[in-house]
Amino acid sequence: MLPDLNARDNVAQPLRHQGVPSRKALALADAMLTKLGMSHRLKALPAMLSGGEQQRVAIARALITQPRLILADEPTGALDPVTSREVLALFKDLHENDGVSFLLVTHSKEVAAFANRSLELRDGRFVAEHGESVDVENLTKDRELIIDETGTVTLPPDLLVRLGGAGRYTVGNINSGYISLQGESVESMGKMVLASTCPACKHDYKDSDEQLCPSCGSSRPMVEA
Repeated sequence: MLPDLNARDNVAQPLRHQGVPSRKALALADAMLTKLGMSHRLKALPAMLSGGEQQRVAIARALITQPRLILADEPTGALDPVTSREVLALFKDLHENDGVSFLLVTHSKEVAAFANRSLELRDGRFVAEHGESVDVENLTKDRELIIDETGTVTLPPDLLVRLGGAGRYTVGNINSGYISLQGESVESMGKMVLASTCPACKHDYKDSDEQLCPSCGSSRPMVEA
């Protein structure tokens, strides 16, 4: 965000660059910020906004030109867990109700599990695919098994997914040109849900969807279902 411009001017700036008159650009910016729950912070400078509020203004600025696709690099990287989920919920609402698609880059397993489809990369290569309507055959045209000079083995994505993903494997039946692998403890990325108990004080959330523990104030974590 431009530090010397308030929230509405930051959001209106892309329209000004497109030749939209300033008064109309500001009116559209006000409407977009109101839609994202920021009507009370229209004239606040970026330094006066919280991390979550800054993200909402940045999202509003990205949406103001009505794109069909938004590229987001670590969109929740600097946010606390609760604010991160609020931003992801906003993405979901924009996708479902306004038809906006998002391409996210993240190191967060929780963010990756939120997406409809995720591609897992390691050392610049696709190693797995997760999500809905997954077709692992689309990830690669070859079936290379690469062993680098350090002895690290890279499998093609379709084989890795069929094996069950990353994990520890036992190597047996070692003959020239033949290796047998058997999985021991394989990591997979399942659905992420809110934890049922607080890891700090063991408070039982029961059926509540609270994001903060009412007993100790800790952020409620996400765990694999």
